[in-house]
Amino acid sequence: ALLTIWVIYRSTEDHPGKYVLRGHDVAFTGDLTARDEHTLHDSLASARLAPAESGLSRVPRYKDDDPRIVECWV
Repeated sequence: ALLTIWVIYRSTEDHPGKYVLRGHDVAFTGDLTARDEHTLHDSLASARLAPAESGLSRVPRYKDDDPRIVECWV
């Protein structure tokens, strides 16, 4: 993977009421592949801890993003 983008989702179909932090690997071709592993959180603050402590930067969601996406970290 060229880059991993960490995405925080809110209340996905498989985890209603939770925040989900999942990595997405971006290939040289531009293809995006979601990782199987993820972490579940009760709050947005909790979901932000790992990427923030790793020195990543928060990117706000775009208006055209899936509405379950809260933000991304790169």
